[in-house]
Amino acid sequence: MGQEMNEVTEMLTSFLKPIFREVVKEEVASLRPEPVVPEDIKEIEILRHREFLQPKEVEALYGLNHKTLASWRGQGRGPAYSKDGGLIFYRRLDIEAYLKNCRQRTIEQPGLK
Repeated sequence: MGQEMNEVTEMLTSFLKPIFREVVKEEVASLRPEPVVPEDIKEIEILRHREFLQPKEVEALYGLNHKTLASWRGQGRGPAYSKDGGLIFYRRLDIEAYLKNCRQRTIEQPGLK
């Protein structure tokens, strides 16, 4: 009886291991945060024409994480912003100016700044 039980256990283990691995792999993949992106091109175009953007909209358009923007505000750095009560707004032109000023010249790109 002990030998038969070992054989059944080995058979079940060899059958279930790949299934278990796939389930775990899918679960881990689902835990990765998705980027915040507007649903479609129309929404992106609407944001591109707005003068003032909230932090998550800045993230969607320019790739600056809204949590990074919050950290920078606390440190007194980053792009200029306006605050109205608990709402934070960035002027689109201020974001673009900030990013332009952050450009760095590399050895391969002489004259860039």
